[in-house]
Amino acid sequence: MVACLTVTYGNRIRLLSKVIDRVLQENVDKIIVVNNNASPESAKCLTDLMRQHQGKIEVIDLPRNTGTAYAFKIGLEQACRSDECEYIWLLDDDNVPEEGTLQKLLNFISTPQGRRPEVCCLTSDRVGSHYINCIRDNNPMIALGRMNSFWGFHLMEMPKKILKRLSSYSVYDRPLPKPYGEIRMVPYGGLFINRDIIPKVGYPDISYFMYVDDYEYTFRISKAGYKIYLLGTTRIHDIEKGWEAGLKGPHFSRLAKSRNPIRLYYSARNMIRFQRENTVSNASMYYLNFLTFITFFLLACLLRLKFRNIATMWLAICAAFGNEHGESANFKLNT
Repeated sequence: MVACLTVTYGNRIRLLSKVIDRVLQENVDKIIVVNNNASPESAKCLTDLMRQHQGKIEVIDLPRNTGTAYAFKIGLEQACRSDECEYIWLLDDDNVPEEGTLQKLLNFISTPQGRRPEVCCLTSDRVGSHYINCIRDNNPMIALGRMNSFWGFHLMEMPKKILKRLSSYSVYDRPLPKPYGEIRMVPYGGLFINRDIIPKVGYPDISYFMYVDDYEYTFRISKAGYKIYLLGTTRIHDIEKGWEAGLKGPHFSRLAKSRNPIRLYYSARNMIRFQRENTVSNASMYYLNFLTFITFFLLACLLRLKFRNIATMWLAICAAFGNEHGESANFKLNT
């Protein structure tokens, strides 16, 4: 049995309904929707969908938006209560898999590679993301970046990145050397997880609240000795562009242009925490990369008169080094 788990909030039923339609076409056995205090319109539509597909769709209503970590934790706990559930397919409420994706995932786990006991999770190529390069470069650490980097920035990588930006060559022009590759850390969206390993690795860490909680959870799975394979023949489309969509330039520049202080705060605070706990082997090099990145970020903010983003980043840094976790009193969600 395969259960699909997704989390929704606000007024996103127009996106979620497309995801549900596709997942039903993929013939999942059950769909669990965690309603993270969605709008009344969305809640009503979810009730209608439950009635339309009786026994197929289950909705868990939360009284307020609790962040992604808690919502996915609640959903995973619910899925694990069913003894019949073998695999849980996590999708964001704007992730639409290409036709036949589920069957390809199921086919792979029946192969000799997929049946290996340490292979507990699969994931799919997120169209437009860099995760697929774990196969092209045979680099499971592609999402983490180089050790001691900060948010993907490392001084030793600057020449290579400058040359890459000057080149018109796209990594998507390179064929895949094999259909799958190991990756140590991935988003929730597309994660296909063996239910049996959840009691061994636990659930998402709710102290992250939102942003980077998916990276922490999947990296914890990898650190426990299990493998996550990205299956390059399966693809997921994000039908809503991410919060940095349309923003060009280096990562520090895109952050400086951010129009959403809540997302900037939690992503920065949690990334600092995650990296300090997991990817620092040389503190001097890490903090050199950290300070260089933040300096570039400050300059980019000043050039654009984005003083609020400077204040937000400062609060995020203070919170990270002050070990402040959970929802911040200064950056509460509206719903």
